[in-house]
Amino acid sequence: MRTTPALITGLMLALSMPAVAQTPRLAVGQVWTFKDAPSKESRVVIRKLEKIDGEDVVHLSVHGVPFVRAGNGLIGGVIGHEPFEQQAFLASIDKLTAEPRPADPLFAEGYKQWHDAHGGVYTISVAQSIELMRQTVQKSHAP
Repeated sequence: MRTTPALITGLMLALSMPAVAQTPRLAVGQVWTFKDAPSKESRVVIRKLEKIDGEDVVHLSVHGVPFVRAGNGLIGGVIGHEPFEQQAFLASIDKLTAEPRPADPLFAEGYKQWHDAHGGVYTISVAQSIELMRQTVQKSHAP
């Protein structure tokens, strides 16, 4: 077999290029761990994928959210609906799990309220959105 300079150059270029990380394929029902999660049990569940004004949006619920004190009670456990720009979501996720998708009766109502209000989407990380929600709840229930 005869090798040509062009073939050798092409192979050298291909071998010297850094590996490109593959974007995970997202699907409804997937359960993911995420970076900087507030608890090692925290998980996000993809509930709906849609395109809005040309932008890919990931709708999810968050499970395993630590409880925070609100007035005389505690709030936490599950966040029923959070919409994320797909790139922000992809930057947040860590590992796809084999865990079964937990039921979430809060998602449909949360999605409906968001849709009817023409709500926006998060462009921050999932962990940042949880912290923002925690701060809002604590301020709104401060004595």
